[in-house]
Amino acid sequence: MAQYCHNVIRLTHLKEVDLLNSKSLSCFVVTLGLSLMSSLTWAQQRQCPESGAQVDVELKMHSAPVSYNHRLSANQIRSLTQNRKPLPGANWEQAGLTKTKEEYSLRLSVRAIDLGNGGYCVMLDKIQLGLGYKEMKVYVNRKYLRGTCEYDSILRHENLHVRINHDAMDYHAPRILQQLKQYANSIGPLYTRSPKETNKRLKQLLGQKMAQLHKPMVSERRRRHGEIDTPDNYRSEQARCTNWHS
Repeated sequence: MAQYCHNVIRLTHLKEVDLLNSKSLSCFVVTLGLSLMSSLTWAQQRQCPESGAQVDVELKMHSAPVSYNHRLSANQIRSLTQNRKPLPGANWEQAGLTKTKEEYSLRLSVRAIDLGNGGYCVMLDKIQLGLGYKEMKVYVNRKYLRGTCEYDSILRHENLHVRINHDAMDYHAPRILQQLKQYANSIGPLYTRSPKETNKRLKQLLGQKMAQLHKPMVSERRRRHGEIDTPDNYRSEQARCTNWHS
């Protein structure tokens, strides 16, 4: 069984969600470099020059090592799930769980040019995109000892969830990077009288776009986890062993 938690490193937008209700969150740091260039022509026309410079978008991926816990009972493992699906039957119990904290962050560098008469041209300069798993924990019911058929069956199932997590991230990260680049470069220079408010708007726009780009990865993970978290698959896996404890 797999569960997701989304978490973010410092600076606001901190939230945890699970596999069944997966939401995106983002962490922003904006640095504003204010150039003291000015141009009355630009100010009078209320438009920014097209610099032709591309927004530099960098991707940094990270993943915490998987940790394994064999000390909890079925009820204790069950208590860790946020959205608890009903167990397949009255005699079923929680054999294992994969619990993951995922995070993504956006760090923006913004350049502002003073055009004179209170006007500014604000341009995205650089975006640092962070994607990865802050935490990945696998729990195995403590009644099943290492080296037994039952333990190996549970561990094999949970490690499939771990692989699904990594495969989805590896597959979707290049797409997210490319589409974020395209979007960032489509925004273009912005004329404003309030760089601070424009920064807020840029954060909103990029945060909304990032949430949109993130959804296909969440959907694929949910689908693939669901394919192995079915009563029929549980029965098939358990049929390989004969010493399941009630």
